[in-house]
Amino acid sequence: PTTRLCVTANNLTSGEQTELVEESQPVTGAQYEKLFAIVKRNLLRSRALVMAGTLTPGAPVSFYARCVAAASQAGCLSIVDAQGLALLAALKAKPSLVKPNRRELADTFQTNLDEPAKLKRAMRDLAERGAERVVVTAGSQSILAFDGSRFFHVTPPKIMSLNSIGSGDSFTAALTWRLLAGDDLGQACAWGAAAGAANALSLMPGQLEKKEVEKLWKRTRMRKINPE
Repeated sequence: PTTRLCVTANNLTSGEQTELVEESQPVTGAQYEKLFAIVKRNLLRSRALVMAGTLTPGAPVSFYARCVAAASQAGCLSIVDAQGLALLAALKAKPSLVKPNRRELADTFQTNLDEPAKLKRAMRDLAERGAERVVVTAGSQSILAFDGSRFFHVTPPKIMSLNSIGSGDSFTAALTWRLLAGDDLGQACAWGAAAGAANALSLMPGQLEKKEVEKLWKRTRMRKINPE
């Protein structure tokens, strides 16, 4: 199959990271239909569906929304990690959780979200549009989560990062795992933050050990924020 090549150059002395990202190419509607058929088939033996990333140029904006609806019909947790029109369209299908980062959310609403009050309002807006839960990440900075009634503030552990590529996906994986295990949103995000940090300790993305995640989880701080 056709793939695209992305190269990350890490300067271990300065800590600077340079990404060379090949832009994705258009994909035909027929290929999206094949992908949707694969998704529906695998939902029959799944407990969760995670949709992450930017759709290809010219892609049907409703694709993630269709996937969310299929997951709901199959009784699966649905998590959307996207931005822009694809995210807004997915909200109409009422996903279990949406997880943009702060920049992506600001771009989606075309506004500045540097102030905590503005960020909370934007998260409530996502919930009012259909998201059951909302999680907003900001790299190594604190995470803010909203379960429809309460906000949670999660502070990741301080680490010496070697390569943060893949930390967002590691966060989502651990978050999904803990939600399926019955954790509340705050605790699930704490595990997500620990997994994201564990991933950043390795030069190669996705090479994290559960023992390391458990150690970092003990250094992660989570607090509930009273409704305003």
